[in-house]
Amino acid sequence: MAPYLRVPERALYRVPAAVTDDDALLFEPLSCVVGAVARTPVRPGDRVAIIGAGPMGMLLAMMYRTLGAGLIIMADVAPHRLELATHFGADVVLNPTSESLQQVVLAHTGIGCDIVVDAVGNQLPVAIDLVRRAGQLLLFGLRPHDAPAVSQYAITRYDLTIVGSFVGLNPFMQTLQLLESGIMHPGRLITHRLPLDSFAEGVALMRSGQAMKVAIAM
Repeated sequence: MAPYLRVPERALYRVPAAVTDDDALLFEPLSCVVGAVARTPVRPGDRVAIIGAGPMGMLLAMMYRTLGAGLIIMADVAPHRLELATHFGADVVLNPTSESLQQVVLAHTGIGCDIVVDAVGNQLPVAIDLVRRAGQLLLFGLRPHDAPAVSQYAITRYDLTIVGSFVGLNPFMQTLQLLESGIMHPGRLITHRLPLDSFAEGVALMRSGQAMKVAIAM
């Protein structure tokens, strides 16, 4: 939150001229998603469940849809986020406090999802119940103080693959190429635009969950 940032030149990447400013603003979170998806490859037609419909969950839905997922189920407790999720690639949305996520997944897949993403950070036990045998679990959200109990038996018994991903393994050039292609437009996640003197308001909007992404103009 400083007016200037000093970094070594080797850490910088030039954004292609064809990429809009809005899309360029979301380069960093998109690169995290690119790195994560590279480690949990999706096959055409795969069924994906994403727990958490925040900005990162939305980007993951957009990415999996772009890569050919056949069904995307998203769960969140915020009604306005679920409404937005239908515009960002989700086929089925639900609030797990009012519906059984496991029952909804089984109703749409019969056996569980091929890929289940925890975009919250403490949902691994839930994710294990949603994935099919030999499926993939992507742990993406961060909740450093939570320590949910996990059934190691289920992971071993059902041949599950669990991947944890934070930034990814050098996904930056790949992300630039993706943005330049015009296939994905992460800037669509910007829900509020505010002047610099309303910076505190933007932070409050993000913390309250009312905003998906806030752009601050100089």
